[in-house]
Amino acid sequence: MLEGIADHYFFEPKNIEIGKTSRTVPSLTVSDYHLCGTIRVEADPARGIEKGSRTAILKAKDGFVRRIKTNEEGEFCYEVKPGRYTVQPVISREEKQMGLALMPKEKRVLVSDAPVLDVSFA
Repeated sequence: MLEGIADHYFFEPKNIEIGKTSRTVPSLTVSDYHLCGTIRVEADPARGIEKGSRTAILKAKDGFVRRIKTNEEGEFCYEVKPGRYTVQPVISREEKQMGLALMPKEKRVLVSDAPVLDVSFA
């Protein structure tokens, strides 16, 4: 089995047979990439807004929808196939009423032949 390893790239493993006459190794094909970013929220205890893990909605053009969670620093990374995606941070009704707004409200992202690592909301 031949497997590729590279930060933010995912490869299809290939079964290969190596013998005395084998002189080449097949090329690996990238199947998926990371789509990564941050949702930055500054804590404001007076308004009840807390810093920490957040949620975003990841929508693909083909109808795929996934809720993704950030870590405590607001960072996320999700494995996706090449395609067009929309990322939208989730703000609760209570947070909206307290005045929390993130910009932009959503981002459209094209993942084609490289990872996308800079989808940011603040």
